[in-house]
Amino acid sequence: MKKKALIASIMSLIMSISVICGATYALFTNESIVNIAVTSGNVNVTASAEIVATYSAIGKDVMSYTDADKNSGNTFENGGNVEFANSGLLNINKMTPGDRVDIKVTLTNNSDVNIRYRTAVEDTTTDAMKKNGVSLFDALIVDIDGSKLANIKSTAWSDVVEPNGNAAIKEINMVIAFPDGGTNGEDNKYQGLECALAIKVEAVQANGALPVAVVENYTESEIPTLNTFNKPVKLDDAFKFSAQDNAETVKDSPYAKWGVDYLVSFNKKVKANSAGLAGHFDAYTNATGTEWVAFLAPIDVSANEEVYLVNAVTGMVLGSPLRGTYEMLIELVGEFDCGVFNLSEENVGTVMTVKLVLFECDEETLEPIPGGKQEVVSRIDYTFKSPQEENLKAFE
Repeated sequence: MKKKALIASIMSLIMSISVICGATYALFTNESIVNIAVTSGNVNVTASAEIVATYSAIGKDVMSYTDADKNSGNTFENGGNVEFANSGLLNINKMTPGDRVDIKVTLTNNSDVNIRYRTAVEDTTTDAMKKNGVSLFDALIVDIDGSKLANIKSTAWSDVVEPNGNAAIKEINMVIAFPDGGTNGEDNKYQGLECALAIKVEAVQANGALPVAVVENYTESEIPTLNTFNKPVKLDDAFKFSAQDNAETVKDSPYAKWGVDYLVSFNKKVKANSAGLAGHFDAYTNATGTEWVAFLAPIDVSANEEVYLVNAVTGMVLGSPLRGTYEMLIELVGEFDCGVFNLSEENVGTVMTVKLVLFECDEETLEPIPGGKQEVVSRIDYTFKSPQEENLKAFE
């Protein structure tokens, strides 16, 4: 045991000396520093407008004018004109029936990273610009690249665009025309009015584009008559919301698990049972045999109060409101058709806004997270017309 203790003491001594000596050693070293500089990318797409031509004529289709109807300069025959204000605002002054202006809008890419972009044109007329609920916008034809604008038109997100040295990436041909309504005085209600339009360009980094739902109007011949109430009801207007994702692409979307619904609001109070909404999608029809679901607003809706449509309707129809995700919408719905009908003169001129929204939601309940992010995919702003006589009789 003493021998072992001695060895242990010697080893301890050797280790102590090693530590003491080691403190005097200098190790061979080398240092290489990598300096990192970080800059953020720049996403920037701008729009600029150019006046192409003005026209004036009476008794002709404003969309079929020829060079013979073209005015000199940026003027109209009856004294109106088109000009740019110092702020860059394009002013179309003193339009009269038969006037038309052609405009070219150029989109320029000033970004230094890959982007996607989309454009939207919308009516930004305020209530102060209207008279007795009548807007000059209601009289105009607004044509974008050959398609007539219906309240709002939003294009799909573009393909990926790489930095291109601040070059033009798209030209939009726009026509704004005041058609000739004839000699019956129908156009008189638009005298002295004004309206406003906005061309919006949205650009995002290439991997961050929102999902897209293209909105289209039903044509007059396509608008259906419903029998949901055991009586015929003709819709005043109808719209198609067509999602551009599919069951495969939605899996890669960062919004796949976000909640989805339609937010409906009115700029004025709408009384209970004074207006109706309708909805249709193929999966529901195939499952139930029912073409459209329609309902009257069961309670008063205050001005600018936003209502989650699907949540509210399923609560009324099923007794328990349902929520869904964007992925579920793509897989089960795809295209959703929405219709509207008015049953009260008090609603004439009231603007209804329908927004397809995505929102961060609770994973289990799918309810919107308080204070969470919300994105508007597409929207329509619809102005109520006078109620149809047959609909008023049906609900007497």
